[in-house]
Amino acid sequence: MFEHVLSQCWDNYQNTECCHGNNNLCNCYNCLHTGFFSHSDEYNCEKKMLFYVLNYGASYISEFYHYLSVSKILNDFNGNLNVLSLGCGFCPDYYALSKFIKDNNLNIQLSHLGIDNSIFWEKTRLNNTNIKYQLSDLTDLSDPLSFQDYNIITINKVFSSLYERNSNHIAFLQNIGNAIRTSMQNNSILIFNDVNHYAMGRDVFDNTIYRYFNNIRRYYTGYPPYVGDNWIAIPQTDVIYPINNFGNITPLTTVTKTVFFEYRK
Repeated sequence: MFEHVLSQCWDNYQNTECCHGNNNLCNCYNCLHTGFFSHSDEYNCEKKMLFYVLNYGASYISEFYHYLSVSKILNDFNGNLNVLSLGCGFCPDYYALSKFIKDNNLNIQLSHLGIDNSIFWEKTRLNNTNIKYQLSDLTDLSDPLSFQDYNIITINKVFSSLYERNSNHIAFLQNIGNAIRTSMQNNSILIFNDVNHYAMGRDVFDNTIYRYFNNIRRYYTGYPPYVGDNWIAIPQTDVIYPINNFGNITPLTTVTKTVFFEYRK
């Protein structure tokens, strides 16, 4: 399934012009790298988003897949599983969940809704009957979120992008907090996955959200965020797909250093 999407992304990447115009050298890696560390990253270039999936996609899916293996959260579900992905991008959590369910022969029927405010992910996405996409701004408090009827809510690699960018993360946290208080049902799970670095918003999110929950688990890949805290290691570092180069694009061959915060109602 994801292999098909990669092929689709590569075809589109080769036929998409650089957003900087012909007078500039196109380097999507530099654009993503510079934007990430300056907190100025914008998901406003179709070619950059295609590169993002080709370079990082398999690694990000693998992180979530390995988290599922260690956390065993899907053991709690049987039948319909409704997932809401906030700031979904190309929806790496969807591929991880789908593959994990299939690989482990689980009796789970996945339904997935991804919300994002950028139209530039469109050519990176899968068209399938059990996944839908919604264009919406998660920082718009006049358009409140609802977690009603969702078993799992995921926040993948988005908070670090919002963090300190015009204080967008503050409205994002308000919107999430309101939804947790007013519509998140018992036995549902909120999963936060982002960069394992203190300067990228990891602790700001946790310090704001943990108060709404009594059952919290914190996982990490790479290295433990704090000495002495009760963190759970995710030891697997392999990418669960074959590594294939796309022209001069070499996908990541391991998972990145990340944290997973698991909040249970």
